[in-house]
Amino acid sequence: MSNKKLTQFNRDEKLLLIIPALQTISDMFLGSFFISFIMQNATNQIVGVALYQLLFYTFIAIGFVFLAKCCKLFNKTTILNFYPVIKIILLLSIIYLGKNSINYVIPLGILYGILAAFYNLPINSLTGEKVSAYKTSYFVGIKNSLRYIVKIVSPVVLGFFITENSYIETAYFLLFLSFFELFLPFFFTRSCKLCGEKPELLKFFKSIIRFPIIKKYLFSEIIRGFSTAGVLSTLITMYTIYLFHTDLNLGIFTSIFSIFSIIVSFTFGKYVLKKQYPIFIKISSLFILIALFSFVFYPNQLTFILYNFICATAIVLLNHISVTNTLNISKHKCIEKNHFIEFFVIRDIALFIGRWVAFTALMYVGVFGGQEYLKYYLIIVTLTIPVFSYISAKISPHIKGRNK
Repeated sequence: MSNKKLTQFNRDEKLLLIIPALQTISDMFLGSFFISFIMQNATNQIVGVALYQLLFYTFIAIGFVFLAKCCKLFNKTTILNFYPVIKIILLLSIIYLGKNSINYVIPLGILYGILAAFYNLPINSLTGEKVSAYKTSYFVGIKNSLRYIVKIVSPVVLGFFITENSYIETAYFLLFLSFFELFLPFFFTRSCKLCGEKPELLKFFKSIIRFPIIKKYLFSEIIRGFSTAGVLSTLITMYTIYLFHTDLNLGIFTSIFSIFSIIVSFTFGKYVLKKQYPIFIKISSLFILIALFSFVFYPNQLTFILYNFICATAIVLLNHISVTNTLNISKHKCIEKNHFIEFFVIRDIALFIGRWVAFTALMYVGVFGGQEYLKYYLIIVTLTIPVFSYISAKISPHIKGRNK
């Protein structure tokens, strides 16, 4: 495949790059910075954060199941049109509640999960449909690079706003951005052919679980949901606040590490071949373990920064490979083209199982342990990464997707 064709994107693919980049800003406010807000105001910080995240991921999974029928019967871009509307409702709720938002963690977590479902399911299935298999890795590299470019600037800006002013003023800024996002889904090329079938998730699951590669992939996603795609980033955010005490430092360090994430995402997506994935997975896992144990046994700001640097490079690389595998396996010969929706729902349920275990355990730590036990939980979470990596290294070379 020529390099020129690899690097060319059509209008739909460009929209699939722009929309996630803009969504990153909201995710940082409603995720990392809102977690910081909970920690500053909640009586039990760990339980408050765990409950918010658990509700968030629970209602993503529930939303996926209920939205599956809508995405099968209607244009996915029509469903995507609703996500900025829900985001506006969520931000208006935060603005209205102000500092009292801490008393409404449960409904806000639920609303955030519904928002994420209306965003992720149509975006994932549109990406699976519209991005050819031969350019998937490069597309993921550019997509991640754009998101990390956003993370270079926005954390410092958001961190400054939140520290010097308030979460409410930041919400006003995101509210303005959300009105702009309202118009983007209308520019997608509308599909003339709709499936018109009701999704049969259980029947679809039984049909694909017979394939060993699908079984291993779904198991690896459960483990990833427990670790790199679940509680790990929350633990890092909480530790950052405990060590550096201000949200501005959180923004500064996130921006610095994002520079390295951009380099890794772009370089890996453009130059690394699928057959080389296993060696990169093994090296990344080794560095993650070294950084973890350095931080655990010699806890100081230097080893903490080292651990975050490894997260911004090695873990980014692992997630890049996982997302690429997900998009390619959605085009696998055992999955028909009109079953993209079912595949991404089943995949998200697998992620949710891992996340449910992870955040339930975090709540247990908050109730029966405390801040000093977070370090030991971090060890447990990180030790699952080599397990995920081993499975991913085994299946990555064998995942082949249709180019159309």
